Amino acid sequence: MIKLFTAFTEEIDDAATATEEILSQLPPEDTLPRHRVGIVHCHPDFLKLGVVKALREHLSFDLVGCTSISMAVPGVMGPLVLTLTVLASDEVSFLCGVTTPVGDTLEDEVEVLYKRLLAGQSETPALLITFVPFIASISGDEFLKQLDAASGNRPVFGAVSISNDIGNHEVYTLLNEEHWKNALALVAVMGPAEPIFLSIATLEKHNITMEEHILRQKAVITSADHNIMQTVNNMPAVRYLESIGLAENGAVSSFETISLVMETRDGIQLIRAGVAATPEGYVACGGGVPVNATLGVANVGPDEVVSTVRSILNDALAQARGRGMLIYSCAARYWSLGVNNMVEHECVTELLSGVCPYHFIYSGGEIVPATLPDGRKINNLQNISVAICIL
Repeated sequence: MIKLFTAFTEEIDDAATATEEILSQLPPEDTLPRHRVGIVHCHPDFLKLGVVKALREHLSFDLVGCTSISMAVPGVMGPLVLTLTVLASDEVSFLCGVTTPVGDTLEDEVEVLYKRLLAGQSETPALLITFVPFIASISGDEFLKQLDAASGNRPVFGAVSISNDIGNHEVYTLLNEEHWKNALALVAVMGPAEPIFLSIATLEKHNITMEEHILRQKAVITSADHNIMQTVNNMPAVRYLESIGLAENGAVSSFETISLVMETRDGIQLIRAGVAATPEGYVACGGGVPVNATLGVANVGPDEVVSTVRSILNDALAQARGRGMLIYSCAARYWSLGVNNMVEHECVTELLSGVCPYHFIYSGGEIVPATLPDGRKINNLQNISVAICIL
């Protein structure tokens, strides 16, 4: 059994005061179960001004996590926050590590970390929790593929680091006193953990027809390079979006209001956010793009955001029975809400406060296990989705 405890601070400028506030919300360490790890999500300033470092000096267990554009735990929601979620158990233990910094291409950094972390262990992890760096030249899928290969496809749950600064220059993963723009952080959950995973992107998964949520035009991705969707129906991707009314004069007016629904020939469905149009008329996406996948385009807006988060939280509550939840929602959902960007936070708070411990974090990509139509289990990196791990 894993217990969850949450705490928060909005104090950025005074590390001592922030630490005192967080510790006051947690049980004394000597009353907690013996194995612990802390998951930290925060605005980048909490790292740069030493708040996380000061907090770690007062705790005996590892802190791991990444930056976010906005987050919520019971008692707080918003962008200028640091949240701490402590996982604690007498039966389940936690191994934490971080890769060496990655260059412009991913070599064997994730494999090396995994082997180092699991050296001497007689069992495989029940779950891997990971925080992937946002690197423009490397899709998050590349990190996940290497982690799958190293671990033998153990279940992986986690998020891609993100921040609200233009150009994503202040995007970090963290482990204890240090943080990086270009390193993957990893927690191996060892022992009898029994996580439950849920995810949702569009309500199509809940027997709503494709025609109700996705534009009727269907297409095929005819060429791609990692996370770059190059051509659709043999025309540059932006020109295809122009042909269905979602771009004009070579520019996409609002990437944050559309989601790209890709389905491979073996039934894997991937939801991708468009990040930017390239000079060639291609579309850079928030995750890998499969060639020969069919493509549909779903609308993203307040109604879709609210309906999907309510749907998945109701499903989660039916299964959780008081167990804690880690919840990651795509940053594109937050941006699509415009001035009403607290609506999804408010739904989570309304449904979960007083019912179970939770943290709700916006991410640059959601990593969650999924089951294919033929019963095979895979780990997916999604965009524009909500992903939940019930512990």
